[in-house]
Amino acid sequence: SITTSMTGWAADEAIEHDGVGDRVMKTWIVTSSNPRDTHARMNGETVPYDETFSNGARFPGDTGALDVDEVAGCTCVLELSIY
Repeated sequence: SITTSMTGWAADEAIEHDGVGDRVMKTWIVTSSNPRDTHARMNGETVPYDETFSNGARFPGDTGALDVDEVAGCTCVLELSIY
């Protein structure tokens, strides 16, 4: 969904410009009760901020990396953890 895409992009940009990227981990969180199989397998996947998830996306709804079938209707969220 557009909300998922914009929220993920905004979080990604905020970390990029804040200068704390080297201390941030990001986690893919599924919020749907009936997620795509590909998203369900990624639920809880955590990577360093500057890396992509196993599907090649920087965040849920990343239209630059994901096919429309992986983005349309997605309600997954990005959780950021600063350590």
